[in-house]
Amino acid sequence: MNYFISSEHLEIEEKNIFTATEIATLIPLHGDKIFQDFFEKNNWYQNFIPNKKTNTENLISFKKSKITAFSEYFYSGFIGKAIEKTSFKLTLYFWKIKFRKKMSSEDFALAFKSSKKVSKHHPSNFQKKVIDAINLKYDFVKEKFQIEIPKEHV
Repeated sequence: MNYFISSEHLEIEEKNIFTATEIATLIPLHGDKIFQDFFEKNNWYQNFIPNKKTNTENLISFKKSKITAFSEYFYSGFIGKAIEKTSFKLTLYFWKIKFRKKMSSEDFALAFKSSKKVSKHHPSNFQKKVIDAINLKYDFVKEKFQIEIPKEHV
């Protein structure tokens, strides 16, 4: 997995054909309520893929174990928040050291995120590659057939 989002911030920020495809092809296995909420917050994907409907009817409910519940309670205070904040900063710091030289600041900001809302680690920046390839196809269609298709943005 290379993309984590918080259950408190389920809406995906990048609204384009790439992320719409990721959402449409997502196969949730566990956690009925959270996935229902996720698909409600991200129903915008159907603007890109209108015939793909989500099916969350057969999902298994998610119940926290006692260890998970205790850990969340224990780390919900000052210590947990300090660890969390430090972890976000350290993660982004090491990603910058490792990957920043390979891409522009704009591309890095799209491919790598580390915050309370989202943690995203896409070192090959595949989303940008796909969007750029789609836009080249759109240019071809415009030139060859004089059909204007709005460009995709990452």
